[in-house]
Amino acid sequence: EGKTWLEIDDDEITSKSKKIFRKLPKDDGTVKALFRGVFKSSPRSFGDGTYGFKFDLLEISEADVLTRSGADPEQFTGDLRKSVCCSL
Repeated sequence: EGKTWLEIDDDEITSKSKKIFRKLPKDDGTVKALFRGVFKSSPRSFGDGTYGFKFDLLEISEADVLTRSGADPEQFTGDLRKSVCCSL
């Protein structure tokens, strides 16, 4: 219900963001970063038809790769779990 489609227009994001984005995991992983963009909602779905929200990415900064695995963050332990979200 709360899934958000991430839209990345190569012509819209900054060159610094493109460089950061290339270093992020391609398929699975957990990234802690600051994302700036435009958040949209609509009665119709975005992406493959199952997303009720869309985020048009403009900039990425302060990006840290926490894991390159596809593990659910709720399964993380210790400091890694705390770095993702203190309420998990």
